Amino acid sequence: LVYADGPFWVSNWGQAESNFSGGIGSNVYTQGFTTGSAAGGYALGGVEAGFFTAPTSAQHGTIKAELWSSTGGAPGAKLYDLTVPDHPIAAGKVVFEAPANTTLAASTSYYFVVYTVGTFNPAMRLTSSAAEDGGAAAAGWSIRNSSRWGNSDTPAGVTNWGTASVMRIRVLGAVAQDPQIMLTSSASNDTVNESDADQTVTVTVSVPSNVTSNTTVTLTRKNTSTATVNADYTLAGSVTITSGTKSATATLTIKGDQLDEGASETLVLEASATGYTTSAELSLTITDDDTAGVTVLQRALSVAAGGSATYLLVLDTEPTATVTVTPTSSNTAKATVSGALTFTSSDWNTLKEVTVTGVAAGSATVTHAVTGTVGDTNYPTSLSIDQVAVKVNLLVTNFGQTEDSWTATTSNRVRFQGFTTGANTGGYTLEAIKTATNAGASASQRNTIRAELWSSSGGSPGAKLADLEVPTGAISAGDVSFEAPSDTPLAPSTGYFLVLYTTGTHNLNLPLQASGAEDATSASGWAIGNNSGFVSGRNTPGSSPSWALSSRGPLKLEVTGAAADAPGAPTSLVATAGVSQLGLTWTAPASGTVVGYDVHYTSAPTSGNGAVTNGAAVQTGASPDPDDGWVDAGHTGTAASATITGLAAKSHRVRVRAVYAVGGAWVHTTGTPTAPPTPQISLAATDSGNNPVTSVTESDADQTVTVTVSVPSNVTS
Repeated sequence: LVYADGPFWVSNWGQAESNFSGGIGSNVYTQGFTTGSAAGGYALGGVEAGFFTAPTSAQHGTIKAELWSSTGGAPGAKLYDLTVPDHPIAAGKVVFEAPANTTLAASTSYYFVVYTVGTFNPAMRLTSSAAEDGGAAAAGWSIRNSSRWGNSDTPAGVTNWGTASVMRIRVLGAVAQDPQIMLTSSASNDTVNESDADQTVTVTVSVPSNVTSNTTVTLTRKNTSTATVNADYTLAGSVTITSGTKSATATLTIKGDQLDEGASETLVLEASATGYTTSAELSLTITDDDTAGVTVLQRALSVAAGGSATYLLVLDTEPTATVTVTPTSSNTAKATVSGALTFTSSDWNTLKEVTVTGVAAGSATVTHAVTGTVGDTNYPTSLSIDQVAVKVNLLVTNFGQTEDSWTATTSNRVRFQGFTTGANTGGYTLEAIKTATNAGASASQRNTIRAELWSSSGGSPGAKLADLEVPTGAISAGDVSFEAPSDTPLAPSTGYFLVLYTTGTHNLNLPLQASGAEDATSASGWAIGNNSGFVSGRNTPGSSPSWALSSRGPLKLEVTGAAADAPGAPTSLVATAGVSQLGLTWTAPASGTVVGYDVHYTSAPTSGNGAVTNGAAVQTGASPDPDDGWVDAGHTGTAASATITGLAAKSHRVRVRAVYAVGGAWVHTTGTPTAPPTPQISLAATDSGNNPVTSVTESDADQTVTVTVSVPSNVTS
């Protein structure tokens, strides 16, 4: 419907004004008019009428103007509210605008109704002429030969419509041009976000007024479309608007797929029908939800030296040609990786496995690239694919086993889980111990968590060896890793325990495994105890804890670290003799980590009676005798020096080795402490005041002098 500026459908303002109506403050005045016969109907712009009196600002808001239907030559029912112009309104002509897109049917009578709801009581301008003005934009329109009025404040209160002279009005608007077809869709903003499954959109075809016979509307894809029929959408070629109606719908199916088709496609539809000279267009945007890429399901991986582990790859979208993805290890001296994987349009969404094999302790990065002939431009060789960080540090894990339905509480209970190291001769370096929590912990609860490494004694925790670091901040439910202090050694073929507890009342709710088995990726010889354990009724191990094994399975446990080498032998061992002692110095070994030194000595011979070899075990017991074998000098720390005291003045052998998880090779030397000087008897004289004297003057009376005899050390008999 096209609105023109200025034309009118019908008017009598050119007729002579004769008189005026009664006031509309207590009366409702109306004027009827009848439309012409244009098939497309008419667009109403407004109705112009006239007041004899201009309203004040307060009176302006009381004016009401409405468009009503006609029933029996009188107003029937209200159809629209007409807009009263903004204040101020001058006396004379006033245009009351119709709502946008207000249409009037052909050859139909309507009434303009005006009144006030307050005390403002203006009279309306009337004419005694029944004629209409010339120059109307359309033929066939007429104004009724009389107005109608009712004695009431509002139309609803009128019980009897009287007649009066014709109200001066002008009905404004423009011709409704050739009827157009309108095309709309149910898609929000005419945009469809594609998914993997088909979606339907309702396309509505409509015309301005009811058709008088079945009307076929043809739907055509315009060449400006980038969407392709059948591949991207399906739609019937036509719809039928049934006689007596003015619309019909068609179902547009947006095809779901997993192809990367770019950011979006457009589908431009055109609707046309016989008798409608203007066709309609509808432009739909189909937004693609698929982006080509390769998903790596795991970004970090731990593997044992000599063991293997796997992760999975899959394409994100269906390729139009074969895609080859090749993984590459950045450091094959630490970890190697399996070969290229191929994906086709039939198996692109099948998870495919990459195997990483640990070679030696350390780390490597596995990168991925599209290689070979590129048949699908969405998968170029430059495609960015996530990497996998590999640590060759896995020692033992049971995380791959089935989880039990039972959990272990830490509320007023200390929990422990044992594990046994492998047989590597140099032992191992502990990096971290990982378990899991179903409850997590807030930042304040985290401060109560304690994780410790304990030795094993008789199958139960023996003594604490190290505090493990609890992660900072709040801890989410799931895996939680406790890091060991730097250079924490684990001896070969030795049992240890993770001891875990909270000093408050927080329950970490630790998941248990249903099986005592270890994952196949674990390092050779390592094992996790088949059962976890607890100390009941306390929230710290305290003194003399009563360790007890649970009847359920083990905690979820993963130990990471690396096999260690025994430290090299110290060099330049020198023994410097002193009185009854030997001062030792040496140079630290050139290889290996050192956490301390074993320093032993003996005065036993190397052959004959009582002989002790250089490699003999150190003596144990309360009072070891160097004449009988090797004695531990009790050296602590990593200082490369020691002093052995209390030695007899005879030859002693000394051996020193560096220690990590195990001791390294011994280095030997000999030394002979010097004997203390021969002991002498000392005499000293003192008087009664304990003052030293060397002479006495005789007197008439007797005098006493104390003579003290002493030796350097206590006599034994």
